[in-house]
Amino acid sequence: MLISKHINSTIIKNLVLIITFLSVIVVFIFDSLIPLGVAAGVPYIIPILLSLWSRNVRLTFSLAITCSILTLIGLYTSPEGGELSKVLINRGLAILAIWACTLLASKYFTQIKNQILLEQEIEKLAIYRQTIVGVNHLVRNLQNNFQLINHSKSFKNEFGEETVKLLNQSCKEVTEILERLENLEDVSVDSISRVAFSNV
Repeated sequence: MLISKHINSTIIKNLVLIITFLSVIVVFIFDSLIPLGVAAGVPYIIPILLSLWSRNVRLTFSLAITCSILTLIGLYTSPEGGELSKVLINRGLAILAIWACTLLASKYFTQIKNQILLEQEIEKLAIYRQTIVGVNHLVRNLQNNFQLINHSKSFKNEFGEETVKLLNQSCKEVTEILERLENLEDVSVDSISRVAFSNV
């Protein structure tokens, strides 16, 4: 199942890469065929937006650099037309649009990364709490079993009253620690250590 998902994910990523680079080529050809007076470099934002599917910020920045260079190359490959000042302004606006999309994409990637980290932390917290609940349940069962043994006169005679008291105290301390761990709000290594070794 996991292997199948990994293969599907790889296929999708490769497909996105192919479509993205094909779109760069198509936009460059389109830009080279349109006279300079038209802002034909603006469609370079299409590959930038397509790169969002890859969730690869390096790819997005690499595309932004490539598209910016191709926009400048379009000054020489496109047919003449329009005033030079307007041509330069159009090219500048195209590059500005490319990098505006790139920066927005970078922010999007950062938010996605933070969301993934948050979900991982929530999952770890849920696993931690379930583990504590399970251990607490086991300890309570052991404590209940020990209470039955505790009322046995032969057990007290064999191990002594003092030993029985120490065992009872230990069970009580373990139960209290587990309850505190179960209700712990700040789940970290330090906070868990402080609670776990509070009676040491």
